Amino acid sequence: MDAQQVSTAFAAVRQRLGRTPCRACRSRETDALIAFGRVLVSCENCGDAANLGPLQSVLAAGSAGSAGSAGAGRRGR
Repeated sequence: MDAQQVSTAFAAVRQRLGRTPCRACRSRETDALIAFGRVLVSCENCGDAANLGPLQSVLAAGSAGSAGSAGAGRRGR
């Protein structure tokens, strides 16, 4: 990925998944980030983090309109 693609990916992930309810404390003080090609949602309130999966999968699911809550992408697998 070049610098523009990385910037676009970060913006898309933060817009779609930032401020989603935390799995542990249900706070909306969360921030979505990308680390080592995976999307994480981290809670500023309790420190919990949810690994939502590979960047490509999360972006593909988001473009289909199913961003959901921080844990929605992992259910049913």
